[in-house]
Amino acid sequence: MARLTWKADKVLELCGKAEAGEAATGWDGEVLPPSLSFVKDDGVYLMPHRVYGEGESPMSTGEVIYARGYNPAAASYTWDKGQEACGGDDFSEQIPTSEIRELMGRVPADVTITSFTIELTATQMSFSLRGKGPRQRK
Repeated sequence: MARLTWKADKVLELCGKAEAGEAATGWDGEVLPPSLSFVKDDGVYLMPHRVYGEGESPMSTGEVIYARGYNPAAASYTWDKGQEACGGDDFSEQIPTSEIRELMGRVPADVTITSFTIELTATQMSFSLRGKGPRQRK
């Protein structure tokens, strides 16, 4: 099983950009709800699935966040590492921002969510969160 992790505040920032942008379509031409694209190609990353203006791209607008350890610009990343985690084929899977917000909304208000994780198996994709709660007093 592969565990791909991002900083939660950065994921929420991308959700806001996807929700504020013009809705994009899927491969079949159907307009999709606001979503993030979970992508594996040169690295493993999230980006808003939205319409970009002429001359704009997710990279040029700074709207790509790589999973921890999966940024191709890092010396520790290799193409094989991405292939081992996500399989050999490149892909883009849409994750509705409503699902991410619903998951994060279940966390008690006194817990600070620090990371968002996608766990992959051969047949499933699931999400989990990590956070820090209030310090317990003796």
